[in-house]
Amino acid sequence: VDGLYHRNIVDIALAAIQDPTTFSALNTTPFEQRYGTSDGRDIRIYSEAYNSDAALRAYREVSAVPRQARDTMERIVILVDFYSDGTLLANFGEASLHPIYMFFANQSKYTRSKPTSKSCHHLAYIPDLPSGWQNTYTDRFKKPPTKDVHTHMRRELMQAVWRLLLSDKRLRRAYDKGLVSICGDGLTRRAFIRFNTYAGDFLEKQFPCPRCLIPKDQLADLGTPRDMRMRSKFREDSEHRQGLVEQARNRIFKKGYSVNSTRVKSLLEEGSFTPTTNAFSEFLLPRGVNFFSLFAVDLLHEFELGVWKTVFTHLIRIL
Repeated sequence: VDGLYHRNIVDIALAAIQDPTTFSALNTTPFEQRYGTSDGRDIRIYSEAYNSDAALRAYREVSAVPRQARDTMERIVILVDFYSDGTLLANFGEASLHPIYMFFANQSKYTRSKPTSKSCHHLAYIPDLPSGWQNTYTDRFKKPPTKDVHTHMRRELMQAVWRLLLSDKRLRRAYDKGLVSICGDGLTRRAFIRFNTYAGDFLEKQFPCPRCLIPKDQLADLGTPRDMRMRSKFREDSEHRQGLVEQARNRIFKKGYSVNSTRVKSLLEEGSFTPTTNAFSEFLLPRGVNFFSLFAVDLLHEFELGVWKTVFTHLIRIL
């Protein structure tokens, strides 16, 4: 596949903490924000990613990494957010791009929401599948690729791009041991990279939420005791899940079953998995991180461009 343009995650992170202006806007030490009321109550305030429980856990985790001799440097956490979705380049025509953007959750959400803040970093542009791949497929298998095969190929390409981005040795070192850098204020610190969220257009609809296992046909139970019990069933990455995906891939590539065959679906349908090896799972599971916890709920596509748009359109028609 030609036409992959990408940058290095570590290079972007180091450029941010070394720039005086950018570094001054980064909150690199997570904290709890609290409010004391006039009647003596102590209330926890949740406002930014850097005062969340996830950020505090990440800071405790990097603080617990054993220090080398004479290592007295301050340790900081770089919280990284990723966003990826296809976008049209014009109102007419089919010209499009599929960018991957990178943000730093150490910056205030009010800063990141301003286009003039330059807080959105272009990480990669996922290329299209080669123009002649359908002909190659037809010549090899004596029939044209189905819609399911095309979807599978796009998934494979997406994960191949992420596998390239995550295979950087410096990124692995920045995650495990931290990278020493002179920051924008002139002080030398050891910076640890942690993935905070991944947002995108999740097309999987058997389980609408990317984090839990509540099926679509049980959404009507929202707010009931049964719903609260179901919410405790989170999606969990594991070696067992990886093994199921590997078995499904063996049935496709070694035994010749189609991507959407019953023999393949029977292995994956319980968790609504796909027969594609996930690059984040390969990177994070050995480090004890559940990659499903990265996924942010897609309010844009699920509500603002979905339910709310439909409701608003209906209200306009009534009026």
